[in-house]
Amino acid sequence: MEVQPNKIAIICMDARMNRIADSINDGRTIFVRTAAANPPGVINTLNSLTEKNSISSIFYMPHNDCGACKFTHAIMSKGEGSTQEIEKGLISTIRSYSKNNYSNICRSPDDLSIKLQELGINFIQHHYPTMAVSSRMADTSYQVTGEKRMILSRPSSMKYSEMCSQLELPYDSTYVSQHTNLIESLCDIQLSSSALHITNFTVAIIDDSERQKIEDEVAVIRDALKHVPQIDISIEEVNTTAEREKIR
Repeated sequence: MEVQPNKIAIICMDARMNRIADSINDGRTIFVRTAAANPPGVINTLNSLTEKNSISSIFYMPHNDCGACKFTHAIMSKGEGSTQEIEKGLISTIRSYSKNNYSNICRSPDDLSIKLQELGINFIQHHYPTMAVSSRMADTSYQVTGEKRMILSRPSSMKYSEMCSQLELPYDSTYVSQHTNLIESLCDIQLSSSALHITNFTVAIIDDSERQKIEDEVAVIRDALKHVPQIDISIEEVNTTAEREKIR
């Protein structure tokens, strides 16, 4: 019998979250990943997944020592701006809340993580009032070592250990961005490129019927990043077992 997903987990793209995500993967959870696990940044993905699947609960897990929060904290503390995609996908959430009072609300990146968790829970409960919502802050207070890479894919219930193995990417230093439309990964790509110096991105095709659509989305991403010549984006297929749900 095919197992149907009934839960969504929103977590950060940070490579340190791979093992944590796999430890809670029950085969019925769709994983959505983005910078700082910011729910407003994945609202289109959440709407798509809740419309197409019988989702009864949403689990939201940000983490401490978050690189995306460090980046945002630096921007907000200096009163600066960033790219349109990073503003929309991440910074606008805290900017709209803090107005001109940021320094009194968040004195450190971890303060920002806590505030984003509070805002994220309220956001999910407001948009999905019939869903059971739970959250916890993950502990990732250690450094990522090894070559940093990034996977771009549709949300799925596939374990990252298997995905990284098939793509021959390092499990503990590969960041992951998962949106139903890969163009919405531009925030994650730009942040990873500028803050983490990641230059190699692998697009994982989980459902081969979407190959053409994914290739079209990647073409848009490449065009948007044509001013960053060092970035390399490849497209690879990963194989799933019959027991694993393919999420479109």
